[in-house]
Amino acid sequence: MPELPEVETVRRVLAKKLVGKTFSGATVFWPKSIATGAVAFSKEIGERTIEEVKRRGKFLLIGFDDHSHLVCHLRMEGKLFLFGKGETDFGKFARVILHLADGEELVFDDIRKFGRFWFYPPKQPITCIENLGPEANDLSPQYVLSILKATSRPIKEVLLDQTKFAGIGNIYADEICFAAKINPFQKATKIATAHNAALIASEAKRILDSAIECHGSTVRTYRASNKVLGQYQSHLFVYSRSGKKCLVCGTKIMKRELNGRGTSFCPHCQKVPKVIGITGGIASGKTTIRKILEEMGFKGIDTDSLAKEMYGEARVRDKLEKSFPDLFDKSGNLDKGRLYRLLLDDKAGRRKWLGILYPLLKERIVRMLDDEPDTPFAIEAPLLFQAHLGTLCSLVILALTKDPLAKLKERGDPHPQLSFALGQTNTDWIKHRKDCDRTIETDSPLASLPAKVREALE
Repeated sequence: MPELPEVETVRRVLAKKLVGKTFSGATVFWPKSIATGAVAFSKEIGERTIEEVKRRGKFLLIGFDDHSHLVCHLRMEGKLFLFGKGETDFGKFARVILHLADGEELVFDDIRKFGRFWFYPPKQPITCIENLGPEANDLSPQYVLSILKATSRPIKEVLLDQTKFAGIGNIYADEICFAAKINPFQKATKIATAHNAALIASEAKRILDSAIECHGSTVRTYRASNKVLGQYQSHLFVYSRSGKKCLVCGTKIMKRELNGRGTSFCPHCQKVPKVIGITGGIASGKTTIRKILEEMGFKGIDTDSLAKEMYGEARVRDKLEKSFPDLFDKSGNLDKGRLYRLLLDDKAGRRKWLGILYPLLKERIVRMLDDEPDTPFAIEAPLLFQAHLGTLCSLVILALTKDPLAKLKERGDPHPQLSFALGQTNTDWIKHRKDCDRTIETDSPLASLPAKVREALE
């Protein structure tokens, strides 16, 4: 979505070309693009001369000579292109064409159909922008501090709140948090100091103003006009750089969701507690490594136990029962014997079962991480990569053993052969062995493992 710098760039381009010109009408191909009603839209804007083009947050405001206004929000993919007289190659995603009296056409191109226009007659309040906070590149430290003190939401979520800071979106929220060396998942009240507030205000201004001078960031499809592309993407430190080395410290840039929004960050520079992933085959020593990490202060998550716990939740059970009614009895209880046979003997069924379970499991784990932003976590997951949990981890440890069947018998598994056969269906760690950061062989004496774990962390 175009953010403050991108919309300001569009404003500057349009202001140079539109001020003083007159609209003669409009053609609406997608009526929902006109939030105030498409039927009378062409007549409403006809014969109105453009006096100014302004911006408020992510909104464009075209002011007419009679004090009426046309407001536009580009949303996800909207673009405004000006075509000369006689030009007709508007493309197949033109949703609205605003006709100018001199024969030019202002075309609203919107592949996603999310963009919106509002028309406000003279003296009518512009209600769509009434609740916006102050411009994000013009914040006082005192105002920022008051906002931080008033909410326990994660700081990045607060930065994205347009009623608090108008104009910041996902790109610049990530960049502001990085520049201020702030953990984006941290609760706002936890960082509510005069120092942090001043840092957020100054970095927001520096970054947003610099991005404006570079015509914004063209990370995917943004264009300010037919010919103007953004250049600030080459100055980004974390956004869209997941998996690459931090330009400051060399640590791998991480990305995880925060309330449905991808959030990129440097674990080292922003002091985000480590999340260690532990994977490997059956009886390979994963649990032992997790428990060692727990003794070192990490909070452990055993995904097998968590999945079993989630089977008892109505939302999870209902989704699974809808696709696998034969695995549940009349009371809605899961038949574990049938589940084991499905996972062991039915590859397609196993894939379908895990395809339903894993997104729910990851959602739960992300919520656990968000709820405790100061806590380091150790996630034990046999299918770490298949469950897409590897992206949450700053370090992945692979546990290896030479004889898993012997280990199963040694620890008193009542059905070692069945457990071993079920474990053999896990080839996830083999496929992703190169994606693991450290390998710990667990066949050595138990007393030597803590030192190996500490070495892996270092």
